[in-house]
Amino acid sequence: TLVYTHDGLTDIEFRVYNRWGFEVFSNDKQPGKFWDGKDKSGNDCPEDAYAYILKATKIDGSTHEEVGTVTILR
Repeated sequence: TLVYTHDGLTDIEFRVYNRWGFEVFSNDKQPGKFWDGKDKSGNDCPEDAYAYILKATKIDGSTHEEVGTVTILR
């Protein structure tokens, strides 16, 4: 499970994409919803590299955006 902390944040948007750019996960701005390596249908995603985008708004109104990759190995 890919986990991020939401202390001090008012809004979190987290999305994961496969190598073809298809969105396989979105937290729908629900801070407690984490990616467990499954697609939107609940099926295990295959071993591969996935891109993620994390957009967060802090309590003071400032924003932070992070992009990166995560690799699934089973």
